[in-house]
Amino acid sequence: MTTYEDAKDQYVEVKGIKFAYRRFGASTGIPFVLLIHFRGTMDHWDPAFLNPIASTRPVLIMDNAGIGRSGGEVANDYNDWAQHAIDVVSALGIDQIDLFGFSMGGIAAQMVTLRAPRLVRRLVLAGTIPSMGKGVVLADTGPFEQLRRAVTQEEQKKAFLDTFFEKSESSRAAGLESWERIQSGRQKRVDYVSVEGGNRQAAAFAKAMKPALANRGSYDRFHEIKIPVFIANGSNDVLLPSANSFVMWEKVVNGAPHLHLFPDSGHGFLYQHAETRSTTPPSPSPDGFDDGKRQPEPRGRATEPETPKPSGFMDLPPELRNDIYERVLVHPHPVILRHDRRHGRHVVRPKGRFCYFWFLPAGVHYKPFAPTTNLLLVDKRIHDEAGSIFYKQNRLVLDGCHALWHFLDPLSQKTKGLIKELALNRFKSGNFAAGCAFPAFQSLAALENLQCLQVMFLSHNRNFTGTAAQSSALYREIYGWLEAVGDAKGDKYAAVDILCVNKWFRIDLWPNWPLWTTAELDRKNNALRTNLRNLMP
Repeated sequence: MTTYEDAKDQYVEVKGIKFAYRRFGASTGIPFVLLIHFRGTMDHWDPAFLNPIASTRPVLIMDNAGIGRSGGEVANDYNDWAQHAIDVVSALGIDQIDLFGFSMGGIAAQMVTLRAPRLVRRLVLAGTIPSMGKGVVLADTGPFEQLRRAVTQEEQKKAFLDTFFEKSESSRAAGLESWERIQSGRQKRVDYVSVEGGNRQAAAFAKAMKPALANRGSYDRFHEIKIPVFIANGSNDVLLPSANSFVMWEKVVNGAPHLHLFPDSGHGFLYQHAETRSTTPPSPSPDGFDDGKRQPEPRGRATEPETPKPSGFMDLPPELRNDIYERVLVHPHPVILRHDRRHGRHVVRPKGRFCYFWFLPAGVHYKPFAPTTNLLLVDKRIHDEAGSIFYKQNRLVLDGCHALWHFLDPLSQKTKGLIKELALNRFKSGNFAAGCAFPAFQSLAALENLQCLQVMFLSHNRNFTGTAAQSSALYREIYGWLEAVGDAKGDKYAAVDILCVNKWFRIDLWPNWPLWTTAELDRKNNALRTNLRNLMP
């Protein structure tokens, strides 16, 4: 079996362009074709990443037009990148491939799959991004510019370490090891794509990110992909933000998508975890992604287990919990997580009559039936593990809430203690006579150095619809209690705004909605408090 290190350079001419490629690995099986990152050539793959794949299946890597050893001009459109790859594979007599795209190569891989759907059996998208669309996040240009302008080997090494890896000691150490493997992997290496060629690659990226050119991109066409797709990234990609992996996973509605985020890693996660993880989905895989063997093509999403085993929320993988947090926080309506018997997994859906559903990945199950948004307030561990989604510059950020109180200055320990004593103890005991008992203050009492806390308060079973006076009854109680606490301890704070974003159930938009009496509203308020109390640890 040939390896990355000893694979020979080969050439094929297609449409007047001489393309360089290498084939190595197992002699039988469906070829695994890989498209590389910005300014990368065939000489810039990590052998520790490629050789484990090559041990079980054929591998094909290539230099696209104008890159490395290939002739022609660097294309400034990902559709051209994709067509070049299709042409090379076809010229080699290959009728089916598993396709891997890394970074910009991942954008090209999306277009290959869309332009030649019969060619691609499985798709792996690593550290990449779709074309521009709703939810797509662009990174700060600083890291990209560092990569684009690097000329000397020292500049290239620094750019590689700074942009592909995290700042932790373990990640940086893995980055250095990967750099050395890449540099020593081949004896006669070519340099990175020139700055001029890199500028043309950057122009291709700029086109993909233009909303006006959406018809040439992938974002609105993900529904056409009907094959298994494995999407992966590091937990903090500073070049193509990790949130875009979730966007792509959500857009593959007619295929079988898998999503995995690797901890303490960035854009170069596949090199950092090269020796312990491969590019293939976690084994065992229901679709046979790992081995490259020909199997019947699955259509639709993967089959779920018949008897799922629920797990506690905190037992879920951190990256999945973050997906749940993000989905819950940006959704403008109350949501719950519950088990869906028909689909064999849990579904995030709004409370009420909306038709929006968000399915968790295959095989993931969640036991508590409580409102997720309330759970976020009850358990400080959830706050701690949510990381960057919740905390930005020491500010706790919760969006999509029904009520927000902004604490503009840190509350004193005495005030936190008072809140805990007066509110939480009475809340647990069911005695509401001394003011509103609100579970979010358990988190407030435990958090330190708070600059801004935005407290989420969700209506439960639409308890607070009705007239403005009726719906604000409990709000006034909470507001008055907060004011009394602040005055008693001399803390500066401001309860500056109460927002009700659930406009669908506002009485002014639904004039025929039944008006509740004060007694009925009190009953519903007490029911809400009981439900929240039951969520306490």
